[in-house]
Amino acid sequence: MTVGRVAAPWTASIDDVVAAVDSDVELGLSGSEAATRLASDGPNEIAEEAPVPWWTRLGRQFTDPLVILLLAAIAISIVAWWSDGGESVPLEAIVIAAIVVLNAGIGYWQEVKAVAAVDALRRLSSTQATAVRDGRSRRVPTAELVVGDVVELAEGDAVGADCRLVSAATLHVA
Repeated sequence: MTVGRVAAPWTASIDDVVAAVDSDVELGLSGSEAATRLASDGPNEIAEEAPVPWWTRLGRQFTDPLVILLLAAIAISIVAWWSDGGESVPLEAIVIAAIVVLNAGIGYWQEVKAVAAVDALRRLSSTQATAVRDGRSRRVPTAELVVGDVVELAEGDAVGADCRLVSAATLHVA
C-alpha cells in the first residue's frame, strides 16, 4: 500500500505520513481541501450492492418448493379438466392459481417492506467522527472522511476509517 510517497505508512514516521498526505496534525485539513478530496476520491464507504430489480424479487416468490408443488397441481388440475372434456370452468386450477398469486403478492410486499426497514435503520445508524478541519474539531459523517483528515477519538468511538495513531493519553483496544 502506498500513501503519497510513503510505501508502508505503518512503518514510517508520523511526520513522513503527514507530509505524504499533505496534512497538518494540529490544523487538520481546510474545509475546501477536504471537499476537493471528497469530490475526487469519493465517499469513505463500502460500495453497496445494486438494488435488486422488482421483477427479480417477484420471480423469487415462485422458487419456493411448496409454490412449485402448487404450480404442478395447477398443471395436473388443468390436464384432468381437459381430459374430462373441459366443458365447465376449471375451478380447482383457478383457486390454486389465486392462492399462488396471493402468496407471491404477500411475499413480495413483505420483502419490499423489509428492505425499506433495513435502509431506514442504516440511515439512522450512520456514524459520525470528529475531524479537525481548519484547526477546529467538528463532527462529520464518517462517509465524508478523506485521506489526510486528523480524526480525534474519544472513549467508545468507532474508528470510521483507516487511521495512523499520532498520540494517545490512555489507549485500550478491545
